[in-house]
Amino acid sequence: MLEILITLIIAFILALIFGNYLYKIASCKKTIFDFIFNPIDNLIYKICAIDRKNMTWQKYSLHLIAFNALVAIFSFVIFYLQDKLF
Repeated sequence: MLEILITLIIAFILALIFGNYLYKIASCKKTIFDFIFNPIDNLIYKICAIDRKNMTWQKYSLHLIAFNALVAIFSFVIFYLQDKLF
């Protein structure tokens, strides 16, 4: 019984810590890991040519639908050619 209680306490403490960290990330506040992750983020943005400004909901919806259509087409092709692939 003691082991279960200790496990639950540790899980609760970790949930508080990581929840607070994720809240700070989502609300664009400073975190203690910014000095590590900001250079990595900037490098990824440069390599992928990602614009840092936010999308409008219309642009986001259009890109979401286009990506889902591409995944659907790719999945259909894989299923259609499944007997010929292996």
